[in-house]
Amino acid sequence: MPLSRPLTEESVSEQLLTNLIILHGDEEIAIQKEVHGFITPLQESGLADFNLSRLDGRSVSLSELQSHTQLLPLGSTQRLVILSHALTLVKSESSQDEFLKLLDHLPPSTQFVMLIPDSQATRRGERYWVNLEKEVWFNQWLKKNTEKVILKHFPLPNEREMARWILQEAECQGGKFEPRAADELAADIGNDTLLVSQEIAKLISYVGNERPVKAEDVRALSSPVGREDIFHMMDAIAEGDARTALRLLDISLQNQSENAIFPMIVRHFRQLISAAEIVAEGGTASMVQNELKIPSFVAEKLARQAHRFTLKQLDFIYQRLSSLDVQMKDGKTPPELALELFVAELARK
Repeated sequence: MPLSRPLTEESVSEQLLTNLIILHGDEEIAIQKEVHGFITPLQESGLADFNLSRLDGRSVSLSELQSHTQLLPLGSTQRLVILSHALTLVKSESSQDEFLKLLDHLPPSTQFVMLIPDSQATRRGERYWVNLEKEVWFNQWLKKNTEKVILKHFPLPNEREMARWILQEAECQGGKFEPRAADELAADIGNDTLLVSQEIAKLISYVGNERPVKAEDVRALSSPVGREDIFHMMDAIAEGDARTALRLLDISLQNQSENAIFPMIVRHFRQLISAAEIVAEGGTASMVQNELKIPSFVAEKLARQAHRFTLKQLDFIYQRLSSLDVQMKDGKTPPELALELFVAELARK
């Protein structure tokens, strides 16, 4: 699957103005493509082995990061340092100061690309970034140094935008989707672009590029996660029934991989937070339906569940989901076990 789209003249000239780029958000496909756009010129020049460092903030130390950013390029005017989970390595006030000092004194010969994973939630009808909002120290630095940094946000497409995203991604992968097929796939899987991208590749391979992917192809090959099981599991969690919640999770895991179920849970809580805010302000299920652009039966169930959780509880759960995402991706805990521990923890609160 191709990961890069051509850089525009505007984006290239913009990136020449600064050597600090921050790619922030939860649209991982778009972020990967952006990163690929930085790496490709180095690889084509044959100098990537000398002038590229890819680091992970969950395992690298500040002193190691400092060493990589201060190295001089070999055979080129610039070296590239890419740091994923960039703010994870900043664990104390003293490390905050060290990290900001590093940013303030980047050598011109180092292009530093920071990746900050994040997700959005809704508060009083307004969207906000969950993780970045907590990093007050970093936000203050950003406001004071707008001329030093290019900050690019990559939010996941919302459900109304997802069908169009699928049509565009299919073209990037060298295939084509009929609009109804894109609608069907978006309804089945939601806005987990990594998972949807894999499904697109599978469907394009299935039709062999001989014709566009049709709705019946999606129905034949892409079985959706059982949304009803997710609703029942959330009901059990709200009632403190850990046994039932874990049984329903087990049923879901028998039918789908944890990589399919986890995004569905995240999507459910994202919608539930929005529904809870609407209900807290006196809104009805029909208002939830209109605001979230979802079927009426889904809106009714979300409105009902919204009465079972407080906004404070939902905010805590969403923060836990963000931590769980990191935990599942770093490989230290098997994803299935991580999901089981998460569901058991919530159901016992």
